[in-house]
Amino acid sequence: MLTGATAWHGLVATGVSDGETVLIHGGAGGVGIMAVQLAVARGATVIATASPARHEFLRELGAVPVAYGPGLAERVRELATGGVDAALDPVGTDEAVDVSLELVADKARIAAFGRAGQAGIKALGGGTRRRPGHRAQDGGQG
Repeated sequence: MLTGATAWHGLVATGVSDGETVLIHGGAGGVGIMAVQLAVARGATVIATASPARHEFLRELGAVPVAYGPGLAERVRELATGGVDAALDPVGTDEAVDVSLELVADKARIAAFGRAGQAGIKALGGGTRRRPGHRAQDGGQG
């Protein structure tokens, strides 16, 4: 359930909608798989990063796969001839944040883990607020 909620939160936070192009980093990971399916269901064109071994699986989900690593921004530009409207990085890598910043004009349409706060984009997860009845990761009472 957490992967689905995280994927949904990322897509809502970035405002992904019908007819847009979204870049989803780590598209073959737990959150990525859910985000790809939800974005496709919203009518978005999805470009998803993954290792080449997972590309066929991403195609089956409706995404356009692309290999991460050096040259990623150029490969995405070739696929997204109309540009990239939003980006979601459930992985939290520097490469994902850097490429997202390079390709998405509106920083408010980028959500990520990792150094998101430092990059001035929406941060997913990592909150410290405790809710009654929930235990914090450090084992303290909520």
